[in-house]
Amino acid sequence: MRKTNAVICLLIAITGIAGKIQSQEKTIFMVAGQGCPANCADEFSPHYPVHLFKVSGKKLEKVYDISTGNEFVFKIGQYNAFKKVIIYKSEFFVKKKSFIIIDYKHNIEIDTITRLFPDETFSDFTYYLVYKDDPYIIFEHCKDIVKKRKERFYYGISLQNCKDTLFDNKIVQHLHSEGEQGLALVESTADNSEIMKIRTKVIDNKPFYYILYPRLYGPDMAIFTIPKLDEIIKKFKYIAEPDEENNVFRVFPLVNNDLIMIGAGIDFNEKTIKGNHKMEIYKKQFNKWDSHVFSGIFENAFRQINDWIVGYEAYSYSLGFYQKMSKYGSIPGKKFRKDTSAYGKPFDERAIQYKLDPEGVLYIYNIETGKNIEWEALEQGERQGDSEVLYIEDEMVYYRINDKLYKAKIINGEKLGKSELIVRDDRIRDVHWLFLAYE
Repeated sequence: MRKTNAVICLLIAITGIAGKIQSQEKTIFMVAGQGCPANCADEFSPHYPVHLFKVSGKKLEKVYDISTGNEFVFKIGQYNAFKKVIIYKSEFFVKKKSFIIIDYKHNIEIDTITRLFPDETFSDFTYYLVYKDDPYIIFEHCKDIVKKRKERFYYGISLQNCKDTLFDNKIVQHLHSEGEQGLALVESTADNSEIMKIRTKVIDNKPFYYILYPRLYGPDMAIFTIPKLDEIIKKFKYIAEPDEENNVFRVFPLVNNDLIMIGAGIDFNEKTIKGNHKMEIYKKQFNKWDSHVFSGIFENAFRQINDWIVGYEAYSYSLGFYQKMSKYGSIPGKKFRKDTSAYGKPFDERAIQYKLDPEGVLYIYNIETGKNIEWEALEQGERQGDSEVLYIEDEMVYYRINDKLYKAKIINGEKLGKSELIVRDDRIRDVHWLFLAYE
């Protein structure tokens, strides 16, 4: 294949989406599909489609083929702070990388950013979003994988002007994470994870927080600054104790310019196989740390959606997963689910590989008030593990239970009103990203 140094930037508005007269009500849009690991195996393995749908009446209508199943799809991420869904994909056998950008700030718009690299280069199979003056997509990149395997950097593309910038490890100090990108879609921190992992070192009686993930190969360069450190140390003293010698680390499931979450303790009852976990939450708008105890012990089950943190009760590994599998044999709601999916690995296969047991209990936590609303995701009176909150706007919660999409009004910030079925469709099972926009 001919080598090229060409760098291409395409901004393509999908005909028929942008420029229409704004309707009175927003339309519900959603993305169905998966990124890695289901959709980024070798070129000769099965690959799966990714589709953009909208709700039309009581049915799903396909709007756009993001992928038809004949290419890699590495990662799908939604970032409500910027009102964008970003899909990272690549053609087989070429070094052409594309980012599909779905913007839903006002009218829905779909753009494509493409980069074509020489054959000898290597680009990682995931991306991160960072915010340093402007929002950037960054991904690990090596100019010559044979000669300079250790000489890597972050290739950054501005979402504001499409310009390229090269960054070193320090850029991950500005990570913008809004949490988990879909239920049971990540098998390890190497696959699309939105967490930050840090390790504490104490130098001259002062704690420093070195970023372990995400980071490039090489010396420690990225040091994370924890705001109001004295305040969080009083609430959670272990955050200031060294842990590099014990080969442990701490996880921030959410970290961005407005919010930081740190796991601060788990309470698990072996007899009842129940538990909860305490989270410390820094809220920039108040410049203070708050605490809250959430159901379950899975500390990565969080996602920030506008003014809310959403999640679900779940158990993992030796803290509930193995015990529940031994006792019950399956994740709640198994008889209501299918063992196949047109979009990749079905839910039970993903969750069991991930050693994750969602219990069918959902919650939403208001960042401003600190109030938490929790409810059971039920079908015929039984809890359904394959359920998740997808979006919240104008005090309306949109959530999925198996193949059904519901909405419910938040009443006085304290409880949910009666749920209303929006649409039932088998493709809803693979919807993990939802938003509202004008057509």
